[in-house]
Amino acid sequence: MKILECKAVLSLFLISLLLTCGCGPNLPEGMPKLTPVSLTVTQEGVPLAEAQVSLTPLAEETKYGSGGVTDADGRLLVLTHGQYKGVPQGEYIITVRKQETITEGPVDQIPKDPQASRAWMYKNSHLLKKQRYELVGEKYRNSQTSDLKLTVGPSPVKETFDVGKPVRSKVKQSFDRK
Repeated sequence: MKILECKAVLSLFLISLLLTCGCGPNLPEGMPKLTPVSLTVTQEGVPLAEAQVSLTPLAEETKYGSGGVTDADGRLLVLTHGQYKGVPQGEYIITVRKQETITEGPVDQIPKDPQASRAWMYKNSHLLKKQRYELVGEKYRNSQTSDLKLTVGPSPVKETFDVGKPVRSKVKQSFDRK
């Protein structure tokens, strides 16, 4: 009899576990229902990998930040507050950023061995200069100028946005004087 009771309890536990798995985190109190949003970002038709995408709500009363980072195929599933799958219903402006950091200087002289590399960097780091570059045009990086708009309703959304020609503009460093 005890074996049957244990099996029944174990079965109920497993069923409850299966029913709750895959549901994702519970939404915080007061957060509206979220609609799944899948975006693809391209640059002149080519998927834009590792781009930061932000959705800025047009309604000022909306307080939920949504966005994500594109994968190698330029796709992303948009998250709200970085963890909840989907976006509250409403109108959004989309902004896209992608940066690249280039190290200039005698990088070919850095030893491959980790210990030797640390010693070399300690003595010679002043010879290296890191420069960041923006790879998406200013128009699409700024919510005031971006013309990428998205309407999210109750049905799942799947859209593709193109951010135009590639650019390569230097990011001014905080210590730059020019």
